[in-house]
Amino acid sequence: MRMRRLRQTMFLLLSFILFMALLQPVPQRAHAESLSPSAIALASAADLEQLRTNLGGNYKLSADIALSGTFQPIPVFSGTLDGNGHIISGLTVAGSASQPRAAFIVDNYGLIEKIGFADVEVTSLDTNSSYWAAGVAARNLGTISEAFVTGEVSGGYRSAAIAVSNTGTIRHVYADAAVSAKVESGGLVAVSEAGSRLEGSYVVPNVQSADNNTGGITAYAYTGAVIRDNAVLSGTIISGGSNIGRIVGRLNGTPTLANNIASVEALVQGAAASGGTANNKHGQNATDAALGDPSLYESALGWDFGKLWRMSAVLDRPVLLNVSEQQSIELSTAADLEQLRTNPGLDYVLTADIALSGTFQPIPSFSGTLDGNGHVISGLTVAGSASQPKAAFIVDNYGVIERIGLTNVASTSLDANSTYWASGIAARNLGTIREAFVTGAVSGGYRGAAIAVSNSGTIRHVYADASVSARVESGGLVAVSEAGSRLESSYVVPDVESAESNTGGITAYAHTGAIIRDNAVLAGTIENGGSNIGRIVGRLNGTPTLANNIASAGALVQGSAVSGGTANNAQGLNATDVSLGDPWIYEETLGWNFSTIWRWSAALDRPVLRNVPEQQAIQLATAADLEQLRTNPGQDYVLAADIVLSGTFQPISSFSGTLDGNGHVISGLTVTGSVSQPKAAFVVDNHGVIERIGFADVDVTSLDTDSSYWAAGIAARNLGTIREAFVTGEVSGGYRSAAIAVSNTGTIRHVYADASVSARVESGGLVAVSESGSRLEGSYVVPDVSSAENNTGGVTAYAYTGAVIRGNAVLAGTINNTGGNIGRIAGRINGTPTLANNIASVNALVQGAAAAGGTASNGQGADATDQSLVSQAAYESTLGWNFGHIWVLDKEEGRPLLQSAPHAGQAYRPIVLSVLRDESITVSAGVVHRQMDFIDRYGQLQKANIIDVDLTRPDVSIIVGVKDNMIPPTDANGNYVRIEDSEGHDTIKATVAAQAATTLISGKKVVAGVNGEFYTEQGPEGHMIKDGSSVINGVRISGVDGKNYPLHGFFGIKDDGTPVIGTYDEDWADVKDELYQASGGQYWMVKDGEVQDFRGQVIASPSHPDYDEQTYYRHNARHPRTAVGIRSDGSVFFVVVDGRGADGSTGFYIEELGRYMKELGAYQALNMDGGGSSTSVTINGSGGYDINNTPINKVDGINTPGVPREVFSGLLVVVDEP
Repeated sequence: MRMRRLRQTMFLLLSFILFMALLQPVPQRAHAESLSPSAIALASAADLEQLRTNLGGNYKLSADIALSGTFQPIPVFSGTLDGNGHIISGLTVAGSASQPRAAFIVDNYGLIEKIGFADVEVTSLDTNSSYWAAGVAARNLGTISEAFVTGEVSGGYRSAAIAVSNTGTIRHVYADAAVSAKVESGGLVAVSEAGSRLEGSYVVPNVQSADNNTGGITAYAYTGAVIRDNAVLSGTIISGGSNIGRIVGRLNGTPTLANNIASVEALVQGAAASGGTANNKHGQNATDAALGDPSLYESALGWDFGKLWRMSAVLDRPVLLNVSEQQSIELSTAADLEQLRTNPGLDYVLTADIALSGTFQPIPSFSGTLDGNGHVISGLTVAGSASQPKAAFIVDNYGVIERIGLTNVASTSLDANSTYWASGIAARNLGTIREAFVTGAVSGGYRGAAIAVSNSGTIRHVYADASVSARVESGGLVAVSEAGSRLESSYVVPDVESAESNTGGITAYAHTGAIIRDNAVLAGTIENGGSNIGRIVGRLNGTPTLANNIASAGALVQGSAVSGGTANNAQGLNATDVSLGDPWIYEETLGWNFSTIWRWSAALDRPVLRNVPEQQAIQLATAADLEQLRTNPGQDYVLAADIVLSGTFQPISSFSGTLDGNGHVISGLTVTGSVSQPKAAFVVDNHGVIERIGFADVDVTSLDTDSSYWAAGIAARNLGTIREAFVTGEVSGGYRSAAIAVSNTGTIRHVYADASVSARVESGGLVAVSESGSRLEGSYVVPDVSSAENNTGGVTAYAYTGAVIRGNAVLAGTINNTGGNIGRIAGRINGTPTLANNIASVNALVQGAAAAGGTASNGQGADATDQSLVSQAAYESTLGWNFGHIWVLDKEEGRPLLQSAPHAGQAYRPIVLSVLRDESITVSAGVVHRQMDFIDRYGQLQKANIIDVDLTRPDVSIIVGVKDNMIPPTDANGNYVRIEDSEGHDTIKATVAAQAATTLISGKKVVAGVNGEFYTEQGPEGHMIKDGSSVINGVRISGVDGKNYPLHGFFGIKDDGTPVIGTYDEDWADVKDELYQASGGQYWMVKDGEVQDFRGQVIASPSHPDYDEQTYYRHNARHPRTAVGIRSDGSVFFVVVDGRGADGSTGFYIEELGRYMKELGAYQALNMDGGGSSTSVTINGSGGYDINNTPINKVDGINTPGVPREVFSGLLVVVDEP
């Protein structure tokens, strides 16, 4: 980091303009990755108590947990609870006056995922609006994902199966529970607050309110809430009043309702709803038959049935793939497969590969689900006969067959007449076949196909590399596509032949009403002895839908290349074998999902299913394992663990395989360019696919002697594909440098970088040079980019004609050089590259200033505010990013992260995102007043006043301020004695300005001050010492009133002038006799240089014996704040941050204030009294005191800015008179 700043300083000194730009303060960024700690295993009801005692922990269930008796809700949870696919059953919670919110967790600030709550019985009272009941959380302020609830939630004023109030994110959940309440009753959520998201979920509704506001998904939704891609199955929604809907009961303002569906049998007040649309409170109508088919959820709602969901035949609805409500029957041997025959309607899962031997008797009919779970059945041998003319694994499939491979099949039949068929999986598919493949040979039938002979259902995400032959209809995947069938997003390596006619690479025959779309035919042969032959379809009967299909020019029909092919005809659009050897064409042209469904195999040179590996990738788990990339660069590899590198890494000269990071991180990559290897990077030339991987804390440097010297985090030259990857750290010193790749001739998409990048000439935040034909899409950068000379860009430094740079974002940061050709998106444009739909923060500063004239299609990008860039909508709606499969918005980071390659958080993330104003004046020698306005990490406007105090000067001191400089009166025991005026007010209280003005000390004067101690009518909350006085006892100290107050602390000045911060419980007794001044506070926010997190430590339950309303209130919301910090050099500074809308300011949570104090240099920091008390004053030229901030206090019950509060005490800065 030090070298990085030295280089930048050298660059900036070369230009007077950039020197002036240094006057614009820009927050520093940390780049160190901090991987999540190991999870604590929970296996019993007793183990769950750890959530209560350590609410910020990282937990994982290691077994199902059955509860008995009444469960006491966990008041607050701010950690991670990974259910790991397990279920907590028998949760019984009863709300009461002492704990009116009945739920597993009252306030969830953390992450709850991959968990089921079965047979819950949660009840509460309905006396008033404080009584709630929910299955998971009363209030969700964090994330609940991949979870379900069954049972009953009832009796509250508000009730919901998942969460009563949702301010955070709830996605991929469902409920099959009876929910009832007095007022708001929601199938999943009662109240969807502004800013909340409720997505990709469903309910089996049994929802009822005694009064009103009742919804199948949510009872009540505010403006700013997003409710989308949800489904309501058949059931009932009933209210005793009004405001009722299948999706939402009552709308307050304009929440976003988008793409929701509901069964026509989801009855509202006993009748079918009318007027439903995908974007209104009732949702788009759907039949129960359609809702029993996974294709509706995939096609209409965009649900992921490869990664998140599966269909349960037993339940006849979707269930979570990673959390089994209905346990599937496990199959691991050939003998086990016979259960499909004897009980064809159940849910099954393979737990091992199965090798068959001998002849297999086809399963006549199957209506259950068979989840291959990524396993393979090999050696299937089936022979058709007169008694069973249809040769296949299953004759009639009415169910779901998924995530399975059938290898080396040998399926043969007779060709005597049209009843004789042969196929690999099903003779007739009337259900769903998805994520499946077949290799081997299918031959001899009258009709033959690798996947299914007749398809009346849905087949998608399948492929075949099999020899297929028949007398008449022979299809590479399907023989006959019937009316109403779907055959989508699949491919074939064709070796297809018919003795007579009707032969197709994808399907031999297609009827009107069949849909064949988004498919590919690779190089191979399609032949017959008659007519009706095509690369996609052989014979068309009527007008089936053929849409967006492609075929290799090397897919020969009757031995010759085809002409006249289009995406919508029987031959498909021509594609070269070179293009079909790049995953980009499948993603871009066909819309395939290479995040969760498909991956590229370098060994096979074609796509394979990510969840069903035909070709096993080589696992890498150590630094030594990475050497295999060097010795065998053309293979398929997968990381099995995070890898930490040490020492200098030698770049891999060329890589043409696939490296699937599998969500893991390679950290500590250190590469140094040299004369023998001028290109410093992990890989010099990437011809393959690098994906789902992170490179953390890179330190890549090179020389800048001439243009051959490059530095990059991943690849010097990318001629292949880099996708779903990130880089953090430093890339510097090359003639050209970039975080991802210096030269891009291939495809880079869904990547990001938060790295310092510098070079002599071309320096790009992601790419240095975007060559002709390259693509750089759907990515972002946190820019810290500089060039000593010219050509500098936030996304790419240089872009040629034919390069495509689109859908990218630049966050706040800096882009500098000393020459020309500089831009937030692209620095230098050579010709006419395609720049489309790119955005950039207005605080992505170019040469130290905001860029002007930016548009979505030029080198600067369209302006975007920092506030908008911390919202999902900016990326999703504006840029078209996929937050279903690829990205997730991390609220803590305030930006998107990759789902498949999680950033894992940073040890420290700055709170200051962009500075709007930073002005300082010297109040007196050793005392500086600084005013700072900025946008924080979460897009909020903050306004701060900082008073820096140099206590190393003998003429500067800090005292506890009280009106008239008096020592507060006490009784003989040291307890404060309150003296009231005629109106009952405490006479000691005064504004901070008045305290300063009435503190008269011979030879000294007060030059600045802030408010100090928390106060109650009984006296100060914490122990106090003024000017060496005896201790004035605090009233909220552990043991004083029978409660414990472990978070209360103090700021003091010792007799020798040394500042100190500590807690009353642990530190006071050791130092009190050395203190000359002491003032109480609460929340020791920065301790020994580390920002503290109090989430989980603050007691939220009023029934808890140590519950303190003020402690909870101070932590639970953003407020104006006052704090004191001590730097490691012993200097002290005070901070006052406005809030509650005063002058547009927001205020901080305690943890946010701690991060800000650390950024200002605090080694120790303590929160003082805040809210309306927060006040900063400095002396003016007339000897009076100016209030620098905007205190906000109530006047006639209304929050009024500019009204200072009278406070008990302050902290005043005193200097010697000259």
